[in-house]
Amino acid sequence: MIDKLLNKRGEVIPSTENFEPKQTHVDMFKSLASQPDDTRGLEQALLILSTPRCGSTLFCEALNNSHQLGVADEWLNYEYFVTWTLVLDLDHFDLQEYINWVARKTLRNTGVLVLHGHVGQVVAMGNDFDFGLQSLDFKRIVYLSRRDKIAQAVSLAKAASTNQFRSYEDATNIADLSLPAIADALKNVAGFDMFARTHLRQHIDFEWAYEDFKHIGNGIVLPHKCYEIILKEFGGLPQLTYSPGALKKQGDDTNERAASRFLKYITGESPYENG
Repeated sequence: MIDKLLNKRGEVIPSTENFEPKQTHVDMFKSLASQPDDTRGLEQALLILSTPRCGSTLFCEALNNSHQLGVADEWLNYEYFVTWTLVLDLDHFDLQEYINWVARKTLRNTGVLVLHGHVGQVVAMGNDFDFGLQSLDFKRIVYLSRRDKIAQAVSLAKAASTNQFRSYEDATNIADLSLPAIADALKNVAGFDMFARTHLRQHIDFEWAYEDFKHIGNGIVLPHKCYEIILKEFGGLPQLTYSPGALKKQGDDTNERAASRFLKYITGESPYENG
């Protein structure tokens, strides 16, 4: 059993050393392991590529609850890699074996494997495992971003400092929404976005922004053309409503005040953090 990952050169990937998996991740992989293997097999693959905190989990949940594709989740997350290896009590991590296992457990007899990965994860996987956007012969690659970059940076700073990336997870630390934390998050967001637009553009088939598909009313994700397009691309049928599952909006008044304070600071309207 391992508590870290090694890259293609046999070096320890620092972010995975002495890693403590989240209980929600452990429970998910245990549940998948207990399910029977898919009987139809892998026929097509979809990659949902995104910058962090752009609503990509909501996008995946809406597709998931159509039940017309394989389970869309952050399968390219290094935390998932270690958790999977621990849950299955393996002595090493093999990327191809992992992807094959995910396919067997998540296709739901649709024939469509759906991988969600942040730009940074895909870049890291290229360096660590020689995995690129052409590795799985994706039929379509979707790129999700967010127009309001300051709101996105605030959300990322909050999630990174609390370690709460989904509404149903518990925060483990106090949120850091200081000006330096938001500025650092904005730098990361911009870096990922520019990398995608500069180096990955030729691979991207569709692009949508959080502001396009974020709308939820009475526990229902309001329909948007993005869901209809994806389902049609993979032989499914569009729906009038989509469910967000257990997800709830994480942004609140604290986020809005932090974004307003940051904007005033960088535009010179107020030179002080508490202005």
